[in-house]
Amino acid sequence: MLVSVIMTIGQYALCALVAPETPPTGEIDLRGFHNREHRRYAAALLALCVLAVVQNLMLMSAYANWIRDSISSFELAAIGVLALVVRRGRVQLCAAAALALSTTWFMILSCAITPR
Repeated sequence: MLVSVIMTIGQYALCALVAPETPPTGEIDLRGFHNREHRRYAAALLALCVLAVVQNLMLMSAYANWIRDSISSFELAAIGVLALVVRRGRVQLCAAAALALSTTWFMILSCAITPR
């Protein structure tokens, strides 16, 4: 139960970290925001992935898909580490695309909206 509460707080914190402050006038500099803040939100994503694996391990006796979810968490954590370590623009773009595709695919499988 406590891990679920911590996961919820972690997800909220991650959302807060990836959202730049909106100035009352003018444009939002997303490149500048990413250059300044990328390490913070990539580290938060990595911590959330590790916590997800811990939660899956704690629930493995009562949860049939714990191994699938853990593998997905490890995959997302590896992408997060890549985004933390490598600062090249193409690698950052590929990491963001891989995260988006992986999480979308995982939700499609998890929600069972496709016929099996």
